[in-house]
Amino acid sequence: MTIARYVKPLSSVPRVSVSDSLSQVIARTTGSHDAALVFDADGRYRGLVYPYHVLYKKRPPVDATAESALVVAPYVTRDSAVESVIRHMLSMRLYTLPVMDARGTPMGVVTAKSLLKALLDVPAMRQKLTDSISIQEPFVVYDTATVKDVYPVMRREKTNRAVVVDPQGRAVGMITRRDIYMAFLSPSPGERLRKQGGNVPSRFFDREWVTKFDYPVKSYMTIPLKKIPVTEPGRRIIEALVASPRGSVVVVDIHEKPVGILSLRHMLKSVTNIFPEESVETVIVDRRKVLSAFRQLEMEDLLRKYSRQMRYRIPVVKIELVVDALRKAGHHVMMYEASLRAITEDNRSVSASAKEYSLRDSVREAGDRLLRRIGTD
Repeated sequence: MTIARYVKPLSSVPRVSVSDSLSQVIARTTGSHDAALVFDADGRYRGLVYPYHVLYKKRPPVDATAESALVVAPYVTRDSAVESVIRHMLSMRLYTLPVMDARGTPMGVVTAKSLLKALLDVPAMRQKLTDSISIQEPFVVYDTATVKDVYPVMRREKTNRAVVVDPQGRAVGMITRRDIYMAFLSPSPGERLRKQGGNVPSRFFDREWVTKFDYPVKSYMTIPLKKIPVTEPGRRIIEALVASPRGSVVVVDIHEKPVGILSLRHMLKSVTNIFPEESVETVIVDRRKVLSAFRQLEMEDLLRKYSRQMRYRIPVVKIELVVDALRKAGHHVMMYEASLRAITEDNRSVSASAKEYSLRDSVREAGDRLLRRIGTD
């Protein structure tokens, strides 16, 4: 099953310039895991930017431009398999990917929700997804809690979102780490951070940032909140997630109190559990006969690790390692040279090599160089 039928036009995602500020770019996305495609002044595609990478991984200065946070997307075409694309999305925590034409230029995009919806349309898959649904316990905060009360706990608990409840415990909104980060970024002139319910007025950004810690979370939360009764069947909960503009839905009891949360990420993981992961052929050539049985197994483990990372970006089907050694008199090995070559489905290859005093270090360095060459660093 390929993604060909589920490709959306490029106009469905923000298109930005390499010179645009990151705060402008992030404000144009709708969620932490949604992308903006970046083009240069000549209209050439340069890569993409998405809030999760900027805010949680890279953390550049506020005045940085889109060019400083470019990410190379996995190579996806109309013929890519649905399950393969979903694995790419999970590995990057990026739920919008560009789809390339024969020239390597974006011709459209594919989203996680469109793929999930496609799988729900297949009766056998629908049943498997319903059976594997994973409702998580929600992280709950009161709407009177301040940012300085909530944010440290979210970081400590490694949670990206919290359900906001009123004094009666009823779910009234949701606050994410992105919402809080965005509240501390300066908006572009004449723009507002939000376009719908839960608007944050521009004047918030004119205050000293320290005072924003004292604002209640309800000032930044997203409303209205997508809620679904706990009595609904699993299929209806998944459909509600797909239809929601956000990356999660809150499951509530008859009193509107949150009892669970279903996120897009957990549903995508369920999909990968249904499809077995394809293996990559590994070949090891020991030119100087320096590998013991133990070393052979160790190298095979390393190759499997690197092959998995490569498959998240390009369709690798085979990875080759050639081990060479420089010996001293007396046959003592002075230095190892590791040469790696990755071969793709369309018979393209990418190579890298490294020399180190340790065999493991030489293979690791060659592997890291190979990852950088294919844009997976």
